[in-house]
Amino acid sequence: MIRGVIVDYGGVLSLEPSAEALARLHALCELDAGVFAEAWVEHRHGYDLGELSAADYWELVTGRRYDDATLERVVAADVDSWAETDPAMVAWLRALKDAGLLVGLLSNMPREHWLAFERSHDWLALCDHVTVSWERRAVKPDEAIYLHSLEGLGLEPAEAVFVDDREDNVEAASALGVHAVLYRGIDSLRAELGRRFGQAVPLP
Repeated sequence: MIRGVIVDYGGVLSLEPSAEALARLHALCELDAGVFAEAWVEHRHGYDLGELSAADYWELVTGRRYDDATLERVVAADVDSWAETDPAMVAWLRALKDAGLLVGLLSNMPREHWLAFERSHDWLALCDHVTVSWERRAVKPDEAIYLHSLEGLGLEPAEAVFVDDREDNVEAASALGVHAVLYRGIDSLRAELGRRFGQAVPLP
C-alpha cells in the first residue's frame, strides 16, 4: 500500500534555471557561458554535500576569491536561478496531502539555497519531512540519504513513491525497494503514475 510520496526539488518541483538567470550568473562571474556551465556543475557535489562553503565553491568555479559583498551577489543570483517552482507540481503536493498521503522533500541542495527557500516557499508546510543533502552530509544517489527520508516519514520502502529527474537517483531508490519514477515533465509523470498506481496516488 502506498502511504507517502517523496519528491525532488531541482528540476521537479522547481523549474530549471532559465537562460536569462544563467546569463546573469556567468556575467557576474565574468566567465564565458560554456566555461561557467562546466565549472558550475563540476564542483557542485562538494557544495551540495556541505563539504565546501559558498566561498570555497565559488572560488573553485571562478578561480578567484570573492569579497563578502561580491560573494553575496553571486550566491543570491545562484539561489534565484533555482527559486521558481512549478505551480502544477506544488498543487500536486496539496492533492497528495488532501488524499491523506505523507509528503517528503528529498533534495541535493547547498546550505544557502535551503535557508533562502525555507523562508520564501510557504508550500514547504505541506511536507511532513524534509531531507536536504548539506544537513545530512550525504547526497543522492547515496543510500543513506534515502533511508533518512524514509525514516523521517515513518515509511517502509515499499510504501513510498519517489520522483526525481535523474536516472541514477531513481535507480538507487529502486534498489532499496522504493517505487521510483523518473520525472520527464508533468504529462509523463501523470501517465506513469496512472499506469503503475491507478487511483492509489492522486495525479498531478
